[in-house]
Amino acid sequence: RILEHLLYELQQHIIDRLGERAFRLDVSARAKRWLVKKGASVEYGARELKRTIHRHLVQPLAVLVTEGAVQPGATVQVESREDRLILTPEPY
Repeated sequence: RILEHLLYELQQHIIDRLGERAFRLDVSARAKRWLVKKGASVEYGARELKRTIHRHLVQPLAVLVTEGAVQPGATVQVESREDRLILTPEPY
């Protein structure tokens, strides 16, 4: 539930920040499991999950946006492979 909430907040941030240039995230179930596995921490709780999302999702998304790889209205598919997330922008 925490992951779903954090992903919802990230999507809202994208919409609020980019306005008409916003795009949609489509995070696969496999990628969600990967994020939870990487971000699970008994000691730090959800804070570690937030760091994991920032490091492996937010920062790569920022690079894609900065490079112009994500078109307004597009969908960024998020999948996991081996030990990383794969972000694939798909046109509108």
